[in-house]
Amino acid sequence: MASHSGAVTDLGTPGTQDIEGLLDADDQCVADTVDRWVKRHLEALREEAQAMQVLFETQLQAAGKGRSRSEWGRVTLRVREQPSPPATPGSFTLEWCTYRYANHGGTRTCFTKYLPRGEGDRYPMRAFQGHLRNWQRPIVAAAEARFATIRRAVRQIAHVRTQLRLAVRTERAVVQGLREVGDDWIG
Repeated sequence: MASHSGAVTDLGTPGTQDIEGLLDADDQCVADTVDRWVKRHLEALREEAQAMQVLFETQLQAAGKGRSRSEWGRVTLRVREQPSPPATPGSFTLEWCTYRYANHGGTRTCFTKYLPRGEGDRYPMRAFQGHLRNWQRPIVAAAEARFATIRRAVRQIAHVRTQLRLAVRTERAVVQGLREVGDDWIG
């Protein structure tokens, strides 16, 4: 492979290059179908994530009813869009963060700090250390188990689109590389 133009090794990052110019009509139809499938399933997962976020907050409020402010940890979950160009359109993340309020010149401001997830799709319980009260741990653990499942599904669905685009670029690079070396590719 090293003896020809190097086109096979220069594929770019999956998702950052548009493949429309590389596809014939049939292949474009497949790519469009995959994009619609990905979008539809990511939308369904986002709705599920938002419903689970509301359920989590409701359960936390119910369990903490009657507790003083000092008995509460400051942890919440955010469903955030991934608007960056390399991200699959419609992709989102589920991230735990801590929050605190501060008064600045009579204006109440909320500050957040995102907790580190580490490896995989699940936050380890040690990521919450120092941020939760004992009564909150079972609620957060149960919610995180469900959110990890959603994160895994989002990653797998986005991967379908990324792999299609990578396969198209790889195939085109191979064909282009073989055309450039002509009959000399054997030796």
